Amino acid sequence: MEWAVVLIIVTVLLTAIIIGVLPRVLLRTHYTVPRITDNGVKRIKDKRGRSIVYRPDFRNRKFIEQYILTNRDDVNKLVIKIAPDIYRFEYDVVIYDCLDTILDVIHVDESIKTEGITSELTLPEGTAYVAVLPYAVNFVKQKITCGARIPRRNIVLFALLTCAITFGEIIFGKYCLSHMLAGIYYESVVTSQSDMIVLFIVAGVICVINFLSTLVILRRKNKPIRR
Repeated sequence: MEWAVVLIIVTVLLTAIIIGVLPRVLLRTHYTVPRITDNGVKRIKDKRGRSIVYRPDFRNRKFIEQYILTNRDDVNKLVIKIAPDIYRFEYDVVIYDCLDTILDVIHVDESIKTEGITSELTLPEGTAYVAVLPYAVNFVKQKITCGARIPRRNIVLFALLTCAITFGEIIFGKYCLSHMLAGIYYESVVTSQSDMIVLFIVAGVICVINFLSTLVILRRKNKPIRR
């Protein structure tokens, strides 16, 4: 009975590492954001919260006159004042926290309904400030864009660690089952040549699956952000 408990605990632990821990540590998206200098020019406070008016980087001022970031009732929102001749505006909003870390990048593709003003965009909790990058203006693509990638070395390391952990889990599972089913004769089951062949075949299949998963992840590298 104790071997069954140990097997369950170890299986749950290793599965949690493969599904929860490794992806969070190794498969986090790294954003490539061009250096921009948006400046806060006015701060507004009222009973419901605060608002900050920003002037965009000089490279974007022909499209964006200014934008306002508001925090009212603990909800962050963004409105952009754009050139009056823009009728279709596609842009990326780079969201930073108070530690200058990128929380997310939101892509917006909007048909302008009110001349010179974008629709109100709700931002995630923890937003400290943003940077706005035009992606396409009236269907004309701009040069300054964002990208999202996962480092190749992280993907390879994820695949290798997943294979190694899974292979170790299979061997440990076989060892526990041998104790549970064969009792004092467990050694003959553990060292069985036919069982070891099956074990290596299963491990090989898992490695192939991990390799194919790695190829799928690699296709996401260095692509423009799309939502």
